[in-house]
Order: sequence, then structure tokens, then C-alpha cells
Amino acid sequence: MVTMTQSGAREQIQQLIEKFRREQAAGVIGQYNESETKTGFIEPLLQALGWNTQDRNEVGLEEKISGGRVDYSLKIAWRVLHGETLLRYGMVT
Repeated sequence: MVTMTQSGAREQIQQLIEKFRREQAAGVIGQYNESETKTGFIEPLLQALGWNTQDRNEVGLEEKISGGRVDYSLKIAWRVLHGETLLRYGMVT
């Protein structure tokens, strides 16, 4: 995981929220395709939260998980985190 200060993460997330609101107000948010959404919002959010989106051992893309497919899988020590695991690690409140 990439190390970032809590205030730095908050600032980056706030910037993403402001960007989303600007795009929404301009009426263009609905024109984003999947790739633009990933690079414009999802990956920057994951990075702000400390995930290294360039390391496939940390963030997997387009993976088959539990009989389905996910766009992103988040991993700690190469184990995929499911919702219940995220709660157990205290990563989701």
C-alpha cells in the first residue's frame, strides 16, 4: 500500500468530490464511459486511500471472484478482500 497522510488523503478525496460536482453541474458526468470513470474517479480514489493501483498483487483488475467478475479486487498479502473481510480489517466503517 502507498503511504499518505490522512490530511493528504482527505484533500485528494475532496478534490475528486468537487470534480464530480463540476462535471455533474456541467451535465457531462453521464457522458463518461467506463474507462473514463475508472481513470477519472475510481483509480484516483483508490490511490488516495493508499492502494497502489499499478501493483496487480495489491489491486486486481477484471478478476473472477466467487463465481462472478469484479472490476477491481483489493488485496492484502495477495488475498482478495470481500466485504466482510474489509470490515474485519477495519477498512470500512
